[in-house]
Amino acid sequence: MQNTQLIGTLLMCIAEQFSKLLQAIEAEAVTDEATGRTKSFQMGDVTAETSHLYTGGVGCPGASSVELEAQEWRPLAKKVVKAEVLGTANKSRFLVALINGMDARQRL
Repeated sequence: MQNTQLIGTLLMCIAEQFSKLLQAIEAEAVTDEATGRTKSFQMGDVTAETSHLYTGGVGCPGASSVELEAQEWRPLAKKVVKAEVLGTANKSRFLVALINGMDARQRL
């Protein structure tokens, strides 16, 4: 029973952090809109064949960068958070999968 309560508390803390992250994205976008500031957004298609190209740092040879205005950046940043919670077709490690796995294990 104690473990279940601890896990429930942990999951609530994780959910709260995702909520705070969404609020921070919104606040930053509002500030950027007011000041006219843009964001540099780096992206790339990481596959087994191209993973050696990605260093994850500034100047990564396997990534492309674009400048985004706040109204372009906001929905993109929110989609990234949504993918961390709900997952994507290519990603099996995400919050809902963790919860479903814990639920399945509890039913054993």
